[in-house]
Amino acid sequence: MRQRLLVVLLFTAIYRFGSFVVLPGIDPGQLEKLQSQTSGGLMSLLDMFSGGAFSNASIFALGIMPYISASIVMQLLAVAFPKLGELGKEEGGKKIMNMITRCVTIGLAIVTAIGYFFLLKNGGMLTATATDKKLGWLYAIVIITCYVAGASIIMWLAERINDKGLGNGISIILFANILAGSFSMLSSLWATIMSGGATGTEFSWFMVLSVILLIASYIILYKTKFGLRLRACGEHPQAAASVGVDVLKMRYAGVLISGLLGGLGGIVYITAGVSVWKFENGVA
Repeated sequence: MRQRLLVVLLFTAIYRFGSFVVLPGIDPGQLEKLQSQTSGGLMSLLDMFSGGAFSNASIFALGIMPYISASIVMQLLAVAFPKLGELGKEEGGKKIMNMITRCVTIGLAIVTAIGYFFLLKNGGMLTATATDKKLGWLYAIVIITCYVAGASIIMWLAERINDKGLGNGISIILFANILAGSFSMLSSLWATIMSGGATGTEFSWFMVLSVILLIASYIILYKTKFGLRLRACGEHPQAAASVGVDVLKMRYAGVLISGLLGGLGGIVYITAGVSVWKFENGVA
């Protein structure tokens, strides 16, 4: 157990180190501008799930999201095509499914990397050499390749945590990202308070909704039969199926619940700026 914990800490440290390795062709003077652009709104959501790698213009800016998306796609395809689902139940078929998942991850990473590159280019984050007509195409290939390589390394780290660590590699990397983002937000809040920048106590009803959803999710997942079946289908689907649990229906339910919570999170980021209650002024 101790060795597995050390493995998790080692791979997490490698991941966090990679979050600060800046892409080639990035103008250092523009990094502060990029970080200010990702300090709020939907961009801050991307930055949080990448553990700050997005605002650092790091090779790990894509984060774990391509791997998560590929895993969800494969689970949905396994439901839509029963033969593919049966293939995943076989010992040799699992290796094939894992290989297909890796290929889908690479494909999604390439598409996302192209979008990220044009975001950097149009935002003026690249050096003059990187936007030169003669060498610009070469820098584009290098930056996109670095993005895809970073996503591949993160996928490899998650799988190594699954095999040699405590398991749940995706969840551990996501937790590390959110924890790193939380430290950053808390330090910024503390700096604002110490500098006298806080003008008053603000209250958002979405904070109350978030706490209620957190409590409700805990109760449903850990205190109900439905939650037990849902967790069993995620951790040990073959064992759950052997005792009569409909794994396919539970997967549908898990995807729907995840989509609902993700949608609510998006609503919070979009509308929180106009749904704030200030005790001294009323609704802002």
